[in-house]
Amino acid sequence: MSSHRPRSWCAPAQAAADRERLARFQREAEVLASLNHPHIAHVYGIEEAAGQPTALVMELVEGEDLAARLRRGAIPPEEALPIARQIAEALEAAHDAGIVHRDLKPENIMFRADDSLAIVDFGIAKMISDSNSLTQTGHILGTPYYLSPEQAQGEKLDGRSDLYSAGVMTFEMLTRRRPFTATTPIALVNKHIHEPIPRLPAGMERYQELIDTLMAKDRDKRFANAQQLLDYLKPFVTTA
Repeated sequence: MSSHRPRSWCAPAQAAADRERLARFQREAEVLASLNHPHIAHVYGIEEAAGQPTALVMELVEGEDLAARLRRGAIPPEEALPIARQIAEALEAAHDAGIVHRDLKPENIMFRADDSLAIVDFGIAKMISDSNSLTQTGHILGTPYYLSPEQAQGEKLDGRSDLYSAGVMTFEMLTRRRPFTATTPIALVNKHIHEPIPRLPAGMERYQELIDTLMAKDRDKRFANAQQLLDYLKPFVTTA
């Protein structure tokens, strides 16, 4: 039952030979460790080998993930929106610290025994101030089903990209289906960039504005930050 046993996340092998990337890995690990946010899996420290940082020692959250919940069916709005609120709270802390997750997906949303959630696997998280491209050796980082249009096009990211991914997950929680599907990753990416945002089922019209704002193709039309999302969610979510 313990949700506090550590686990490790290793730096990519190609980073081991890149002094600049190792320094960035260590800097980002230190920022994550300093967050100490209840909805972000805690980073306890950094493992080293030969004097170089090689892995993060992180909290192991042993409950189920959001993907497992979705396999059982759609999540009612009165449960889905509080989950969205907890995700927004975690993103607010990460973004304020200069970190974009870049790979938000149901498998990275874990639930503890008390049903509180923790975002895990900031493994490809990127400092907002980092000027490097979001691609490595020509490959887009992130999971295509939850990719923002700007990430799909390899553009420089800010926190609004994570908000788009949160919008995709919110749509999926409410409907048990992803807003965009395709037979190939390229076709799926093109849908994120060009396809209109799908409509929620009848009876859920009051949540369509939330989805439309989170998933706007133009990031300037999304919530400017996670705090704006939290403010929007207040009428829908009763805080205990």
